[in-house]
Amino acid sequence: MQPNLQSDYDMEGDVTTGPRRGMTFIRCCPQVPELQCGELSGTVLQLKALGVDNVMAFDYLAPPPAEAMVKAAELLHALGAIDDKSRLWL
Repeated sequence: MQPNLQSDYDMEGDVTTGPRRGMTFIRCCPQVPELQCGELSGTVLQLKALGVDNVMAFDYLAPPPAEAMVKAAELLHALGAIDDKSRLWL
């Protein structure tokens, strides 16, 4: 069954139903880069895994808000993915 792309993408940025049953996504306005409005713990974890030590100083095309980066680091620390010095636990 082909997903209905029109109903899967809400231009107002509301919660929308994804192509898989039960999945929901929160989308920003199409003009705003995802890093500006999304949850960043996955991005921070991936950058750490790629060897980027200082993710705040990384050269992003559209830098995410510092508050979102701090929240991502706090979550990763709480989950035990990074240590007190923000180093990746292996």
